[in-house]
Amino acid sequence: MRIGTVATALALSVFAGAPRGGAQSGSRVEASIRMRQGAAAARRGEWEEAQRLLQNAADLGAPPQVYRALAEASEALGQLRAASEALSRYVALATGAADREEAAARQEQLRRTLGELLVEVRPGLAGRAARVWVDRDGPRPYPAGGLRAMVEGGTHRVRVESQGWQTFEQRVTTGYGEPLAVRVQLTAVAPR
Repeated sequence: MRIGTVATALALSVFAGAPRGGAQSGSRVEASIRMRQGAAAARRGEWEEAQRLLQNAADLGAPPQVYRALAEASEALGQLRAASEALSRYVALATGAADREEAAARQEQLRRTLGELLVEVRPGLAGRAARVWVDRDGPRPYPAGGLRAMVEGGTHRVRVESQGWQTFEQRVTTGYGEPLAVRVQLTAVAPR
């Protein structure tokens, strides 16, 4: 869903989910109030306030739609991991199969968001002649300050070779557009 549409749908669902003719419990009333306030803040583009109010509504036991709106607010703030966690909760609680599938697909997109992978080689002497592989890409010379690569969220293979030093290889996991630094400490090969 596009930003803003979840907030509107959320405001409508609050009224649709309220029982008719009977009093709501205190926490349910509070949850409804926080959901409406959060939806209004989202419509105004006040994402931090929307996130705070929607999280409060979720803590008070609001309907599953609150997690969808909370994911929207978190994503608008650039907090992709928090958005994914809210979507995960929504997937677990939503009643419609199509809604669950759409939310799960968005959650996977967030996880796979591009992020920066920084490879730092120590000691500096080893780094001068080092070559670095990221996944199946060809080897790259190691630049001063570290090698930077943009990678899709997931598991990646990092390999570092430098003549006279033991080869380093490690699998690392990235995700949600978050940067990841791999600090490589090479060990000198003993002369024969």
